[in-house]
Amino acid sequence: MQDSYDPTDPVSMFDDLVPGELLLQITNGVRKAYTKAETTVSGLDRPEANDLRPHARRAHVETAIRQAAAELSEANLFTGRNAADNCSHRGIECNGVLLTGSLVDDRTCLPRNAVYRKGYARSRQGVLDFHASPANSQALLYAIVAHAPDSQDVTTPGFIDVIFPCHEYQDIVGRIRLLEDRFAAEFGHAAPATVETVPDIAVPRLRPAAAASTRRGHA
Repeated sequence: MQDSYDPTDPVSMFDDLVPGELLLQITNGVRKAYTKAETTVSGLDRPEANDLRPHARRAHVETAIRQAAAELSEANLFTGRNAADNCSHRGIECNGVLLTGSLVDDRTCLPRNAVYRKGYARSRQGVLDFHASPANSQALLYAIVAHAPDSQDVTTPGFIDVIFPCHEYQDIVGRIRLLEDRFAAEFGHAAPATVETVPDIAVPRLRPAAAASTRRGHA
């Protein structure tokens, strides 16, 4: 990978550091996870199926992340734990980018607050203007594959996006729409007729110190 990205733009950084093949594998895996979740709950009555479906979906999404990592030599799978140490999550590290997957309430929302997600954001988004430096110079960026069921059909995802939280884990500072934009041709999703305005998206700026460091690194 060449450092051709704009270090103030998380989408540009992500696209330069993460192979498109990996992102396509994850997108396809998340789509299939919804179908597999329905197969898992298919023998249950509706109340029990509704209770189990979110857990089955999450398990299949986590499996999709694991399988995507196995397909690419640059991608390193890891298993993390939550703060209470009672739940695991899968993640991928690839060329300094950390990627996890999460369900969200709607497209404008970050995943619910979790200590580990806040920790990933604080340790990795410091290259942007979020008032902190990365804890690890090799840890460049934290991204989340965010998804939610379609409002009319819970058996299929309504959207799958890559989103980038700010350092404080309060706002979304960048987004890649995987189904409508990035892989519309592969999955047959038409782009929305209107452009969505997300008022909570901040504009990242490189901190002066980080800018100077970046210029020295590319000198």
